Amino acid sequence: MLVIIGGSGMLFEASRILTERHAEPVLLCGRQEARYQPILSAQGHARFFSFDFSAEADYARLRQYLHGEDAPLTFLLWIHSPYYPYLADLLKSVEGKVRHVFLVRGSAAHPLPPAWQDGQKMTVIRLGKHPTENRWLSHAEICRQVLGAVDGVP
Repeated sequence: MLVIIGGSGMLFEASRILTERHAEPVLLCGRQEARYQPILSAQGHARFFSFDFSAEADYARLRQYLHGEDAPLTFLLWIHSPYYPYLADLLKSVEGKVRHVFLVRGSAAHPLPPAWQDGQKMTVIRLGKHPTENRWLSHAEICRQVLGAVDGVP
């Protein structure tokens, strides 16, 4: 199962493409189901899970939901760094099922928790400014960067 958290804004196109590519179930987690509606209506294997990444209780609900899943889990995450402790607890609770974690981080993100620093089963996708132009990456460039990272992991 592919679990996407924070994929309805700048990561929307990556969420759409990854959902199309995956035959396995995709769980789209966010606050507004309507933002994911184009994916949900086009892909029968996509489901919505009401989720606010700043609410600790929502991580507990997601943890409970994922414990009922038998399939291995892949995560694509765009979560603000102050909420990493909630995420760390979630990932630890399902670690035997985790295939891989793709963590998208902004340019001003706080340091990763020490347990994540070894990069085991985790790919950190660092966003920021364009490498040769004085501007931030566009949504299309971010999408390409995320897809390239996901495609690069077997």
